[in-house]
Amino acid sequence: MYKILIVEDEKLELDALLDILSGQCPEIGEIRGCGDGESALELLENYTPNIIFMDIHLGGTNGLLLAGQIRKILPDARIIMITAFDQFSYAQQAIKIGAADYLLKPVSTAGLLAALQKQTDFLDGQRQDLRDRVRQQAQFSKLQSSFSSSLISSVIHNSMTPHTGEIMKLFGLCPASMQLYILELDLEEYQFSESETAALKKLIVDSLKDVAELTGFLYDFMSSREIVLCALDDENQTTDHTRRISLIRQTISDDFHIPFRIGISAPTNDPGLLPLEYKRALSALQLSDAPLCSYYEIFPEKETPFQIQEITDGLTCALMDAKEDELLRQLSRLQETAAKSFRDFSEAKAAYIALWVEIMQEIKARLSLQSQTFSELLVNPITDFIDTNNLSALHDHCKNHLFHALEKIRRLTEEKKNYAALRAQSYIEIHYAESLTLQSIADALHISPYYLCHIFKCSLDTSVMDYLNTCRIRAAREMLRAESMSVKDIALAVGFSDPNYFCRVFKRVTGVTPSVYKRMEE
Repeated sequence: MYKILIVEDEKLELDALLDILSGQCPEIGEIRGCGDGESALELLENYTPNIIFMDIHLGGTNGLLLAGQIRKILPDARIIMITAFDQFSYAQQAIKIGAADYLLKPVSTAGLLAALQKQTDFLDGQRQDLRDRVRQQAQFSKLQSSFSSSLISSVIHNSMTPHTGEIMKLFGLCPASMQLYILELDLEEYQFSESETAALKKLIVDSLKDVAELTGFLYDFMSSREIVLCALDDENQTTDHTRRISLIRQTISDDFHIPFRIGISAPTNDPGLLPLEYKRALSALQLSDAPLCSYYEIFPEKETPFQIQEITDGLTCALMDAKEDELLRQLSRLQETAAKSFRDFSEAKAAYIALWVEIMQEIKARLSLQSQTFSELLVNPITDFIDTNNLSALHDHCKNHLFHALEKIRRLTEEKKNYAALRAQSYIEIHYAESLTLQSIADALHISPYYLCHIFKCSLDTSVMDYLNTCRIRAAREMLRAESMSVKDIALAVGFSDPNYFCRVFKRVTGVTPSVYKRMEE
């Protein structure tokens, strides 16, 4: 609804304009009139019209000068100048002060309404443009938040895309350096449930947000048993890493009084290296008892060259995919590479240990292994590696332990897929009428959306959202048979926010529209 002001010194003209606009324009919310410039300026102290009709000649007041004054008070108001004098100089001055239109008297009713419609269309367009911009920004902010939270989950599960760096720039994340901090909490004495542990980790993250030096960091506490922080440092930012670590430790100790340790990665400017740095920081926590530990303190880079990273990835994929032939092929590559790369056996031993740690860390992340299971897979082989005294025995131990891990992973994968899929299935069947998304379901189950999609497809041979829609349509069919509700109300009742989309899904599942189905069941 728009507000209008008419400034006209001829009373008959003013009354006629008021009658026409108030009687034939329902989109006008309020309309006022006055006969001179002084009254107009006084009225504008408490009245903000969107559209102003103004005579150029207002007795002793020049309407063009008055319009210029009003433009300073209300720069967005649409001013339409009206005059009985067809002089080009008037039109020039009107354009100069920013008048929206220029009408010649006598103004017909059709001409007046057309001029008004032109301005309301313009204002409608402005409002729609603002709504669109706000919605786009809201959607962008939502996407930015979603991306920020999913980025660290991608690091943990090694599902980074080649374009992650470009996507980060799109969302305004352009750090010169990134560094990971993994907070391992010792909660054994507290006997917290999964949901209570998640709540505690959320409280810790909220506390850390309040620390000024940690304003530039992303975090994840749902995809792993630890809290993972990623500090983002700008090029011109002077970062005191020692102070940052001290603040993290002090905040957790002062606010929560729980034992914890911190694994630290090396800083990097390449997002693609974050999954590797995550595994190395996590390895440091597993291989050291120190409250503060870094992978590079355990395996200095100069002593442990990583030319065999491709083989590490190949062995990991072969284990996860349960492909024995591929596992043997990658082992053969490893043996050839090790024979060529290491003259000193101690270097080869360090490389094999590092390789094993990285493989097991990746397996732990992908399967969300419990600490005891992870320790069994990690520690015993390392003990055997340390006890060997030649490269052939080292490789044989690696081969035997990899095939042992393969069998264990097969069992664990099947058990976890079945259990996680059943939990997801049960959750959807109970909460289908709520506003569910893939992310909200995954959050409720404390797993990543990627893993949820994977296990659901493997176990039930359907997607999460298709199963959700199936549950909703099943409930809708029962309601259509038993209830006297409208199709729209049923759509909302079973969880669809858009009745049209509900009808499309219903027809895709049942072969008929909800209305036809209701008639068939009557």
